[in-house]
Parts: sequence; structure tokens; C-alpha cells
Amino acid sequence: MQTIYKFRLSITDGQILMIPLSDSNQFFSVGLDPYGDLCLWCAVDSDQPESELTIRIVGTGRQMPENAGKHIGTVTMPPFVWHVFVADC
Repeated sequence: MQTIYKFRLSITDGQILMIPLSDSNQFFSVGLDPYGDLCLWCAVDSDQPESELTIRIVGTGRQMPENAGKHIGTVTMPPFVWHVFVADC
């Protein structure tokens, strides 16, 4: 069953999320929630077991790692701009 989940992200180079992973996952957006927290919204198959998903966050002007992964969104948090990648897609 597809369910929309919200995951709070830390502003760090790399982090691991525990998420029900499947080929049907859809990453909708990255942005700020009403509390000002950086979050990822995605549709997952909630019947699947949780697995590790690596998220990388790269600031504008910083060197992008070779293994950054698929870009899923950019968020402006003045004075910073963060580019969020899923490394395990």
C-alpha cells in the first residue's frame, strides 16, 4: 500500500534514513515543514520492510561528492542553499 511519509533531515553531509524501500517509491519534494525543519516527503510501499537509504546534502559552493546520487530537491534556508541527493537510487 502506497503511503506518503515525511522524514526530517539533518543538515549534514550524509545520513541514513530507515525507510520501506521498493521500486515503487516516489520522492515528491524536499522543503521546510511548518516548524522550519528540513524534510523529505515521499510515497513508499508501507508493506515493505525498512532498509537503509543514504541521503547526502551539499551546500552551494561546496564540492559535490562523486557518489552524491540522484538529486531530489534544492532548499533555500537563508543564507544557505542546500541540494539534497538520494545516494541509493
